[in-house]
Amino acid sequence: EIKKLIAPSFILIPTPQVAGALTRDLERAGLKALFIPPLDVPPLDVSSPLSAYQYRRLKALYRALNESFDFIVLTPSSLFHKVVPPEVLIESSLSFKKGQDVDYSKLPQKLTAMGFRRVESEPEVGEFSLKGDFLHLITPDENVELSLFGEEVEELKVNGREVSEFTLVPLLELPQDKEVLKPIEEVYPELAERHLLLGELSGAEKLLPLVYKLVPITEYTGNLKAVIVESEQVRVQGESFLNQVKEGWELLKREGIPSAKPEEFAKEVKVEPLFFIYEKPVKGGIDFGIKALPPVDEENVKEVVKSLKGYRVKLIYQSSTLKEEAERELRLAGAEVESEKGTSSGGFRFTERNLAWLTESQLQIVPKKKEDITSLEPGELVVHRDYGIGIFQGIVSREIAGKRFDFIEIEYAGGERLYAPFTQIDRIYRYTGYRGK
Repeated sequence: EIKKLIAPSFILIPTPQVAGALTRDLERAGLKALFIPPLDVPPLDVSSPLSAYQYRRLKALYRALNESFDFIVLTPSSLFHKVVPPEVLIESSLSFKKGQDVDYSKLPQKLTAMGFRRVESEPEVGEFSLKGDFLHLITPDENVELSLFGEEVEELKVNGREVSEFTLVPLLELPQDKEVLKPIEEVYPELAERHLLLGELSGAEKLLPLVYKLVPITEYTGNLKAVIVESEQVRVQGESFLNQVKEGWELLKREGIPSAKPEEFAKEVKVEPLFFIYEKPVKGGIDFGIKALPPVDEENVKEVVKSLKGYRVKLIYQSSTLKEEAERELRLAGAEVESEKGTSSGGFRFTERNLAWLTESQLQIVPKKKEDITSLEPGELVVHRDYGIGIFQGIVSREIAGKRFDFIEIEYAGGERLYAPFTQIDRIYRYTGYRGK
């Protein structure tokens, strides 16, 4: 019923973890939702954004252009961060369709310009091999296998499944293309050459506006009204993002590192609110009768389930042990249960519909003092406020545009690594487990 009244619209969420989890929850509810994620670092940060984050953001933007969604989920930073123009993304992408021809002679050059590296061995993430009539390419999310008959696409597989078509977006916002990089080469020839060799590690993305005039994200989504979740947190996060961009530019300027101006990368986007959602009651607010349920674990599952007799319950779990125990308790309580492995933005009980969602235990992050990071040992678990739990790998030194800077290295699932500058040290805490255990 609410969808009919407000879709399509933005949903503004303070942090990317909750935004991603909410998007999955909306899809579970049968709604078509798209999360356009922020990059791992703000523009003009000393460190460069990882290619995996650039790829996922560009992929989401491409989907926003070509599909219809009930809700576009954003964080303040993904809303305020300007993007390459739609026509540039379309021209830079590569579509494969079964039965259609590809220009085989230009394929390696095109993929290299998109940021993928050619290898002769089995490719890893960000690489491709082209041997005879077989192309094998690995993106941060897809394993793409393409068989050709001449120049015609004969077979196309994505993650082992046959598909009729697939569109590949660039791995990097700034192409590794000498012709495209000419505006940078004219001013900083060494930096342009660096980008051709190093890609995401070059630091040349700080001059992206010399190549393309960046545009607001609304060029892709349209000017939608917004549902704003925890408006004060959204406001604070938005201000913090814009300040980080300005502070990053000032640091680069002091260090003599070439970059475009802050306003070329980021600008506040005003959205018209449809309504605001708060966790706690507010004066003049409307209570829809949806009550939050605590995350369940082996200690509290019996107690939580007692109130769900006769309910239809969706259990979103991560461990098989909890799944088995929760399903048993729910059936004993006379509840219908449907289980799904994954993450969620939180559990709830909707009495009017006899509907409930239960989610597995979530982290409670207790802020620690900044200096705690200095006592960490490689291999210890840490929590980055924006990116979640990872493994602390130590302090590493990296060269950016001829200058050396220290970064906090954190490894995440799948081998992805975040290099957080020391300006983000107040966002990183030692992981102490669920409820401090």
